[in-house]
Amino acid sequence: MRVSCPACGAELTLDAMLSHDAARRAVAAAMVVSPALADRLMKYLGLFRPAKRQLTMDRVATLLEELLPMLQSQTVSRAGREYSTIPDTWKQALDQMLRARDANKLTLPLKSHGYLLEIVIGLCEAFERLEEERREQSRRTPHRSLQEGAQAVAALQGLAEQAAARSEAPAPVPAPSHAPRQVPAGAKHVLAGLGVGRRRATGGADEPQ
Repeated sequence: MRVSCPACGAELTLDAMLSHDAARRAVAAAMVVSPALADRLMKYLGLFRPAKRQLTMDRVATLLEELLPMLQSQTVSRAGREYSTIPDTWKQALDQMLRARDANKLTLPLKSHGYLLEIVIGLCEAFERLEEERREQSRRTPHRSLQEGAQAVAALQGLAEQAAARSEAPAPVPAPSHAPRQVPAGAKHVLAGLGVGRRRATGGADEPQ
C-alpha cells in the first residue's frame, strides 16, 4: 500500500514509512512547531516536488531538518549577520511563498530555502526600521506627555494655593471715621419737638448740626 502526503506530495509505502528513519525524523521535526505553522510547512515542501515524480521521505526529512534549527532558535543567519525571528515572521514568509506560487511567480521546483530566508530577513529588517523610527520619534520629543502632565499638575497646585490664601485671609476691619456725625433731618425735627438740642438760656448747649 502506497501513501502520499496531500500537502507536500511525499510518497512511500506504509511499511516503509513505519520503518524509515528519515520518515520518523521528518514527522518529529514537524511536530515541534505549532499546528498552523506545521500546515504551512507541509504545503511549502510541496514547492520542492519535481513535476513528474513525488518527493521521497528522505528529501522531506532533509528539508525539514534544515529549517528546524532556525525555527527552534528563532534566529536566521545570513551573510554573517544574525536576525531574530518570531513564529509570526515565518507564517508571513510561508504565506508569501504560497501566494507567489499561486500567482505563477516561482520557478519550480525549488532547489533550496534561499528564497524563503530572503523573505524572512526582509520582514525582520522592515520590523527593525519601524522600531528605529519609533525610537527616533521618542528622541525628538522626549517625555513630552510627562512634561505636559507635570505642567498641568503645577498649574492646579498654583490655583489651589491661591484659593487657600484667599480663604485664610482675615476680613478687613474698616478704619474709624473722625468726621462729625450728621443727624438726619427727620431726627432733628423730632428732637426739636422734644426741646433737645436747642441752646438753653442758661446752659449754652448747641443745636445739633
